[in-house]
Amino acid sequence: MAKGRAHSIPEVGDGDYLTCPLCLGIWPVAAIYSPDVLTREHAPVTQGGAGEFRCITCRPCNNNRGAERAASLERRAGGRQTGSSESLLEFASAYLICFATLGYKFILDSALDDTRRIIRESIVGLTPCGKFKGFSEHTSLKGKVAVGAGRHPQSGRFEPAILVGLPSTHAERVVDGEHLVIVPRPGASGDLVSWLSSGVEVEPFFDYGIEWPAELEIPRLWDNGEAPGPYEPSVEGWRAVRAQPEHQDGSVGSWQRSD
Repeated sequence: MAKGRAHSIPEVGDGDYLTCPLCLGIWPVAAIYSPDVLTREHAPVTQGGAGEFRCITCRPCNNNRGAERAASLERRAGGRQTGSSESLLEFASAYLICFATLGYKFILDSALDDTRRIIRESIVGLTPCGKFKGFSEHTSLKGKVAVGAGRHPQSGRFEPAILVGLPSTHAERVVDGEHLVIVPRPGASGDLVSWLSSGVEVEPFFDYGIEWPAELEIPRLWDNGEAPGPYEPSVEGWRAVRAQPEHQDGSVGSWQRSD
């Protein structure tokens, strides 16, 4: 079992469990051996390849993302990567990389509700790539995530964000073969997603990046208190609620906000 992927959740029972980072459903770890229940997520999907095995999601959350799948197949075929489906694929990849890097104290926050819904329901229309402009515009984030902020270019307002440096397969908003994909983080309002949905070129600000974990590794740095500052995990209360009875998909519960 990959480091940090399974964990105990006493509220739903003894043993180890897996959480889908998209729907927040909870499954017993044995479900990983049932491909009809849980699936492997690869992020980022690379040009001509499948990408790195990043984490586990449930089958419905994986299968229902048609726009991403079209863009993924295009990448593997070496085709031209442009348009709204490609942007959604990058947004989902960035979110899953953030989850693997930072953990549940990143995803268990209502600021990420819209992000999860957009990915699960395959809603196109976001432009999540930010300009290379900010305090550290010459610092590479290739293969890294940074806890920072996004600024609206007209109003000057800042919103908390995670910035993920993805290798680029297109020429839009790219510097030296990479670009920054902006994902909301705990503390963000719904305005950041609105900006990204309206095509605004949000300006990313950051100080330094944290390298992505290796394939199959899920260190969950915020959960374990091992991430360097700025350390700004969710401060909301969430609890695991056991399903009564268990769901037909085999899930035994889900994470719900408790405050």
